[in-house]
Amino acid sequence: MNARQMKFARIVAEGASQNAAFEKVYGKSEATYASRLARKPAVAAEIARLQAEAAGCCDLKRDEMIRYLVSIVRTPVGHLDADHPLTQEWYEVSTKSGTRRGAKGISKLGAAKLLCGILGWLRPGNDHDGVLQITLNKMWDDDPPEDITPPKREWNH
Repeated sequence: MNARQMKFARIVAEGASQNAAFEKVYGKSEATYASRLARKPAVAAEIARLQAEAAGCCDLKRDEMIRYLVSIVRTPVGHLDADHPLTQEWYEVSTKSGTRRGAKGISKLGAAKLLCGILGWLRPGNDHDGVLQITLNKMWDDDPPEDITPPKREWNH
């Protein structure tokens, strides 16, 4: 394999599409050539080797991931500071009245969705282990009927 093929394999193994990797390495977008290059035995083997190597480096276990996602969901944004491990962006803005500081954390909604998926809560028929179920209804009529009653709340204990 030549240097360009190695670079292509590395970029694909890191998660880029074949076409994006081809464009980055060769400077042009050619989906046919990118696909053909990725199917070459030496290139395909290098991509698989790099992906396996990366997978071997990951020592995060399922329960550790669950604890991490729970910490994201439960940590108030107000508790984040420049050194907090859940802080993704920290900013300080000087104003006439002083310095305003702020933090952006990891997406709580994204963490909650991933956590629900890991725990199997998104599978049909799951009873959610006693967690509150909320039913949302969409009103499709332009003119709502006269006798609107609020939806029933279902509580699982």
